Amino acid sequence: MTELSYWVDYKIVEHEKIIKRYHTILLNGLKNFVEYLEDGGDPDEYDNKQILVKP
Repeated sequence: MTELSYWVDYKIVEHEKIIKRYHTILLNGLKNFVEYLEDGGDPDEYDNKQILVKP
């Protein structure tokens, strides 16, 4: 199991929607990468261009 915590402090409320979307994309990409590693994948062979696509 892999656990991730992060904190973001932003000052411009108007950017909240964009920032939330960015974080959703970031977390999905990290989740896919971690699942790839947990399934025995080699991190050096991971296709970073496909980080948002489940392997």
